[in-house]
Amino acid sequence: MMTPQLSRHNGMRARGMCSGARGFTLTELLVAMGIIALLSTLTVVSISALARDSRLASSRNTVVAALGTARAYAMKNNSIVLVLFRARWDDDRPEQRQVTELLLAAWTGSTILGNCGDLADLYRPIPGILPRELSHGIKVAGPWQDQAANTGNAALDEQWITQPDFRAITANDEVPGRMFGLLFGPTGELLTRNPNSSGGDSRSFVDLDGDGFMNTGTTTGGSRCFEYDEPDDEVNINPVTFLCVYDDDQARELYDAGGWSDLTTYLEDLAGPEGYITTAADRIHFNRYTGVVMK
Repeated sequence: MMTPQLSRHNGMRARGMCSGARGFTLTELLVAMGIIALLSTLTVVSISALARDSRLASSRNTVVAALGTARAYAMKNNSIVLVLFRARWDDDRPEQRQVTELLLAAWTGSTILGNCGDLADLYRPIPGILPRELSHGIKVAGPWQDQAANTGNAALDEQWITQPDFRAITANDEVPGRMFGLLFGPTGELLTRNPNSSGGDSRSFVDLDGDGFMNTGTTTGGSRCFEYDEPDDEVNINPVTFLCVYDDDQARELYDAGGWSDLTTYLEDLAGPEGYITTAADRIHFNRYTGVVMK
C-alpha cells in the first residue's frame, strides 16, 4: 500500500519541478549571439595577424639564407657576388600575382659601355643556384645610397628604394622603382663598390638574358638606365649596406593604395622617412667588415 503512494508523490514533485523550468529570453539570446560574434571576429583577426607575421618571418629567413649562400660562394670562388632583389611578373598573365625574387650573380670581370654612355660592370646569374622567391606581398627595400645619384642631393639618403608594382605601373598608377643589391667581396666582406672595376662611377647591371648588353626596355631619356619600370629591365643597380623586409600588401591596405601615382604620396605613405617601410619593416643589418648578418 505504501509503494503506490510514494510513486504518486514523486510523480507530482517531478511534474512540479518541470513546470518551474524556464528558457532563455530574447535579450539573453541576442547577448549570447553578440558575444559569440565578437569572439569569432577576434579569432579571425588574430589568425590573420599570425599569418602575416609568419609570411614576414619566413621571407626574412629566405633573405638571410640567400645572403649566406652568396657570401659563401664569393669566398669559395674568390669572386665578387651580387644579390639582386627583383620583381617577377608576367604582363601576358596579369592574373598571376607578382613575387619578389632573390637572384645571385657574379661579376664576369668585364666592364662594358652601357646604354647611357657610362661604363658598367657586367654580372651574370650564377649557374646552378636557382633564384629564391618570397611570399606573395612581401618585398625588400634598401636605402638609396647610389653615389652618382646622390651627388648634390642629400635628400635621397632619406628615401627607400624597392620593387615596383608592375600591375600599378601598367595602369599608370605608380612611380617607377629602382634596382638594388648587396655586394660581397672575396673575403666575405660587404662592398659598396667593385674595387677592381675600370668604371669611374662603379655602375653595374645583371645580364639576365645573356646577350652581353644592358636592356633598358622602352623607357626613353636619361632615366632609362636607372628606372625600374618594366619586368625585363637590366638597369643600373644601387649598392646598399642594409635591408628591410616588409609587407607591401599591408601597406597598401593601410593607405588604401592600389598604387602611388605621385612621388609625394609615395614618399609620405611608403618610402619616405616617416613612411611604412621606416616604421614597420623588419631590418637586416650586417657586420661591414665580415658581411655576416647581425642579430
